[in-house]
Amino acid sequence: MGRGESKEQTEMLLLLLLVLQALVMASELPRASAVETVVGTPFITASTSEFGLGIEGLAVDQQGNVYAVGFSGDGTSGIGSVANSTGEVMQKLLTKDQTGSSSFNGLRFLPASPNLPTFDLRALAADVKHNSVVLLLRSKRDHRTRGSTFCKSNDASRPMIQPNDVAVAPGSGRIYMSGGAYGKVNTVVGDGDLWMCQAKSAFTETAVDDLGELNATFLGHFGLTNGIEVSPDEKTLYLTESFHVAAEPYSNVIWKFDIGADGGVLNRQLFVNFTQLDDSGWIDLDGIRTDAEGSLFVTRNGMFGQADKFHPNGTHLLTIQLPTIFETTNLEFGGPEGKTLYMSGKCRDDPDRGCVEVWNSTVPGRAWSELRISSAASPPS
Repeated sequence: MGRGESKEQTEMLLLLLLVLQALVMASELPRASAVETVVGTPFITASTSEFGLGIEGLAVDQQGNVYAVGFSGDGTSGIGSVANSTGEVMQKLLTKDQTGSSSFNGLRFLPASPNLPTFDLRALAADVKHNSVVLLLRSKRDHRTRGSTFCKSNDASRPMIQPNDVAVAPGSGRIYMSGGAYGKVNTVVGDGDLWMCQAKSAFTETAVDDLGELNATFLGHFGLTNGIEVSPDEKTLYLTESFHVAAEPYSNVIWKFDIGADGGVLNRQLFVNFTQLDDSGWIDLDGIRTDAEGSLFVTRNGMFGQADKFHPNGTHLLTIQLPTIFETTNLEFGGPEGKTLYMSGKCRDDPDRGCVEVWNSTVPGRAWSELRISSAASPPS
């Protein structure tokens, strides 16, 4: 064997050793686990539903009852209950704009206030038609619910486009609103927006106790914005953004922002790009919610019923398939322990009706947990 052959063999052996070493190193790297898939359980079906196709804005109150807009099948002017605090179906009207001049979409509940002892329920509803957020108060005396403007832009040259959904930061008393011009065929930056209203302080002592009206602070223009949520530590804001061409979505992402000391948003970071995730950028996003540990739950509006769970670092953890729902609109945790996730959308069997499915988590929802903490801390009225 000549020197040339020996040198070639040595080089080949070294190359093989390098390849083997690379294979060993690759085998030791953490592997992306397959996304778990579960199936929801029908809760309100097409045959029993008293909600219409506009079912949206799922929200939980201080007792653990869950509500949604679109009650009685009359557009989105009616708000009704979905489930009671023990997790049983309860379909009952909470309030309805008899004039039809309001169209509610996003919905969030606040704890009862000791400064408003004659009311046992407080909620905030995004009113699309009036470009504002409305405060709803239910009287203990006659159980009637009345509404007044809570927050809007006082700048006539820059009104809210269409408040779509609402997120509450109870520690600071801040309210964040998303919105978008969903009637546009082709959308660009400027067709969606982000707003914030600063209340006095915390959940039980805000400017709404004075029945005053807050001026909204403009935080930025985007494409169509929809789902919006605050992390449990109130340091992060999540916001969905989509773009449409010829009335069809082609891009859907979720951004996350740092929340500044003044309530503004900083350091925009891409949280999930659904085109990169699973080539589903053509599927619109809708309502989003966090659980008490900060995981983000996302509805997918534009495909057969589905919701997804993401770790705070953006890792896709779970897919929830919803066999009775078409075009999932929103979701919220409720029930006796706050661990039942309620998800809404059009019924597959009857798209003119709204359906709800449930899935049981091991972690309670953020809103449920914060309302319970507030309830325990507040003196009885």
